Amino acid sequence: MAVTPRTSRDRARMFAVGITATAVLIVILVNGVARRVFFRWDLTEHGIYSLSPGTREIVGGLQDRLVIRAYFSDDLPPYYNNIRNYVRELLDEYRQTSRKRIDFEFMNVRAQTVREEAHRLGIQPLRFQTQSADRLQVQDGFMGLAFDY
Repeated sequence: MAVTPRTSRDRARMFAVGITATAVLIVILVNGVARRVFFRWDLTEHGIYSLSPGTREIVGGLQDRLVIRAYFSDDLPPYYNNIRNYVRELLDEYRQTSRKRIDFEFMNVRAQTVREEAHRLGIQPLRFQTQSADRLQVQDGFMGLAFDY
């Protein structure tokens, strides 16, 4: 048997519970859809952080698996760490666009065997300079990609 509210206060409580339950259900449904669908808005003037239609067509049409290995040092100067983050986000977008036919991994170049592998693939260490108020520092590091198709 259904319960009928007796006072306006009871009706207001039931209405508040109904609104809250509906809002929670909507949040759960949106979260479930967002986990399965990848999208990002590029609000820059010329869409510089978006894949071009031609790139989307090529990447989306891959028939075989493409594995990209990124050789980036962990201790790069700040500007180059931004490049590392940009490459990671771009590779993630490639992966999503390719329907997971593109996969990538960032290699740990601190390990000697990984550095040797990078050398065999033609990826050479780069020399970076950083300057602070009282000194100039030079360091070697890796920034390179290897493609296996």
